Amino acid sequence: MEGEPYAIKVGLGILKYFELDLKMSTFEEAIKLLKNPPKITNEEFFFQIVDEIQVKFSYSGKHR
Repeated sequence: MEGEPYAIKVGLGILKYFELDLKMSTFEEAIKLLKNPPKITNEEFFFQIVDEIQVKFSYSGKHR
C-alpha cells in the first residue's frame, strides 16, 4: 500500500493494540506475546490505530 512507512506503522500498531496486555505481562510473558501475538479480533479498531500513527522518514545519501 504505502511501502516501508506503512509496514512500520503496522508494527507500531500491533504494539499499541496489545499495549495493555504488554504492560500487564512479565518480561517473559511479553516476549511470548510478541513472538506469537494473539489474533487481532477488532480489525476496524486496529486499522484506526494504524491510521493515527504518524511516521516521518528522512533519508540521507542516495537511495538504492
